Amino acid sequence: KFISTEKSCFFLLGFDALEMIGSSWYTFIHPKDILIAKNFHIEIVKNSLQQKLLPTVLRMLSRQDQHCQSAWVCISANKDTDNNIISHTQVLRPDEVDYY
Repeated sequence: KFISTEKSCFFLLGFDALEMIGSSWYTFIHPKDILIAKNFHIEIVKNSLQQKLLPTVLRMLSRQDQHCQSAWVCISANKDTDNNIISHTQVLRPDEVDYY
């Protein structure tokens, strides 16, 4: 679940921090990319703090004008000293996806 978000989430995905905090990450993953997200999550949990994971690309749900759409994102993640997963997300244009 999200324990914090950046203000940019609203501008990039259309969801307010209050909507995201406390919600499962999977709530915001495009249904066709749930398996990709699950496998990435498993790898993060299995890895030690020192290991860097290769980023993964998937679609997150976004809200534009009250209609749910999706946005391609590149996510990299690791764990902090308390074993919390810290992720960094970069929104991609559709034509950038093949380069990741």
